[in-house]
Amino acid sequence: MIRFDSNLRSRPMVLLSSLLGIAKKYDKKYCFVSQERLRELAGEFGGIWMSNRTLNRDLRFLEDDGWIERIRRHHKGTDGKILFACTLYKFKAKVFNTLSEILTRLNAQNTGVQ
Repeated sequence: MIRFDSNLRSRPMVLLSSLLGIAKKYDKKYCFVSQERLRELAGEFGGIWMSNRTLNRDLRFLEDDGWIERIRRHHKGTDGKILFACTLYKFKAKVFNTLSEILTRLNAQNTGVQ
């Protein structure tokens, strides 16, 4: 039986899965997505609907627990005001190590090796 990290609760897990899905779509180890779109994906694929506050709390959990790194993207507009762009989400080694461990265990179960 595969045991996920006990600290990774269901809402953050759905967010992490959504972020990984976006990155996989473009064959990258990072992604950038609006909070609105991330909330939509969590609702569509995880059945979890949340406020911006809850989304940011769960993203902070993923960041503090070493799953992702968030980089705010912004630049100056022609009028000198700061314009914000979608946040860049980079996956930390913990994500890839966990996925590798899961795949190893699945392969062992499928081949009958313990």
